[in-house]
Amino acid sequence: MRIKKGVTQRELADYLGLTPKMISFYENEERFPPHDILLKLSIFFDESVDYILGQDVPQGIYMRLAKEAQDMNLPEEDVNYIIDLAKRISRANE
Repeated sequence: MRIKKGVTQRELADYLGLTPKMISFYENEERFPPHDILLKLSIFFDESVDYILGQDVPQGIYMRLAKEAQDMNLPEEDVNYIIDLAKRISRANE
């Protein structure tokens, strides 16, 4: 996510109040971030903690699906069905 967002380890470390080495540890799964860092990562990347931990698909996907369904003037229950279906497909592919 860091690379995709175009952020350096230094920039992320500064935001989190950590060292770039600690970011490297997290990225290489040599250390596990504590809950306060997970929450900050969630805010920084605008993703759920579940997604950051690899347990879910990005929230943005659901939002894009909902927006596209709304743009097509689909009923709300159809929008919710599409989002639910995306979640189930994601879980099935884990």
